[in-house]
Amino acid sequence: MKRIIVLLLVTLLLACVPTPEDAVINKNDGVMQAAIYATALPEQHYEAPKTLQIDAFGPDNYRIEVDAEVIIPDTLKYPVVEIAQNPLTIEQARDYMRRLTFGEPIYTYENEVPQTKSDILRRITELQIVLTNPEEHFPSDIGEDELHSKIEELKAELETWERAYREAPDKFIATEIDLNKIEYDRYGQITGEVHVDKERGRGIVITVTDGGIEYNNLTDWEDGIAFKLDYTNDFSNLRGVTITKEEAVQKAESFLESIGVTGFKVSYIAVGYDDGPFEKAGYTEMQQSYVLWLTPTIGDVPTTYREDAYDLDLGNLDEKLYAPLMWYEYIQMQVRDDGVEYMYWANPAKISAILNENVTLLPFSEIVERFKQQIQYHSIPIQSYQSGEVKKKTVHIDRIVLGMMQVRKKNYPDVIQMIPTWTFFGTGEVEYAEPFRDSRTGQQTTIEKVEIPAYSYLILNAIDGSVINPKYGY
Repeated sequence: MKRIIVLLLVTLLLACVPTPEDAVINKNDGVMQAAIYATALPEQHYEAPKTLQIDAFGPDNYRIEVDAEVIIPDTLKYPVVEIAQNPLTIEQARDYMRRLTFGEPIYTYENEVPQTKSDILRRITELQIVLTNPEEHFPSDIGEDELHSKIEELKAELETWERAYREAPDKFIATEIDLNKIEYDRYGQITGEVHVDKERGRGIVITVTDGGIEYNNLTDWEDGIAFKLDYTNDFSNLRGVTITKEEAVQKAESFLESIGVTGFKVSYIAVGYDDGPFEKAGYTEMQQSYVLWLTPTIGDVPTTYREDAYDLDLGNLDEKLYAPLMWYEYIQMQVRDDGVEYMYWANPAKISAILNENVTLLPFSEIVERFKQQIQYHSIPIQSYQSGEVKKKTVHIDRIVLGMMQVRKKNYPDVIQMIPTWTFFGTGEVEYAEPFRDSRTGQQTTIEKVEIPAYSYLILNAIDGSVINPKYGY
């Protein structure tokens, strides 16, 4: 709960994101379109150094430091394509369910939802106690109308459980789930247990949402799914994990191969803190796992994975968006010693048109100059968990990646193109006038370090050098 509250209190510290008009002006009108529809280049390697160092620059209260690895794909061609959403059909989803259970049947299992007569009776008793004297169980300042509404809701719930009690078994008996049942067509979710060994089954949840698929096979019920954004880049002394980062990648790739999913490469890997029982709260007690993000490749060029959880915060929160948000395709996996315990395949897509098989890219030296010009004025804000007077902000760029990324086609907001981009990743540092308590170290400090894995501070179009605002998609 504390971590959820922290996320709700996120504060934007840099008010330097361009408005949509700024972004359009910055697009070097006509340059990109001319390059896209020009004759494809002959195959050739793109030249760039393996590292980039730039002395700190910028005003005293906002400094930029660069000591970065430069990552370019092992390819001779950089294409531009159009893509379209390709949601899984019900039949495709059922097929993947069968693959994800590796031929084993799925059985119903007893979870936290009351299913037996004794469990349902316990819930009925709880509701009856509240309804007998509701004033004792609701805040004293609750309004009369709201109290009446709550009581009616509880009465309706009570009636539901009373009906369920009459049909419930005395003892839970696992039964095989029929994937072809109409209930799956209606709700798009199967929750069950796969009997994969003699000692016990393994819980499995397979959900189809918006055409994607989620697979949850947590074999150790003491731990759970790594919390969104609750990751670290520290791979040393992991709790509950003995495999290496390279072995985790191999397990993830082998898992996808075993269920027939191709065309993805590991784009980023971090360490997650697994959500477990409340009594194990605290980073120093939680078990850990590798968390991997795999993205589709366009030709031989991987799609760049970047953390997009804060994209909705960019710019004016009250403004209207005149096109739907762009959702990226990716597969997220949680891997421990015994293999893949969690997989989420989001927003399946497909190539709908190839516009250029090998587009012309700006030289790396020009990209560096564009970066130095734009980073202070169009950078994605540092995300802060603290409040107070800020004395200084510093962006540390430590990774620069050439890869594919989605943009909107000019004048066609519903058409999505995949183009080569340069993405500048790093960490942030905020110095405050007054000290505060660091929740992770327990120490008083004036320096807040913002280290969100895969968080980027600038995205440049590799074709024309313009800034891409991920909120708007151009």
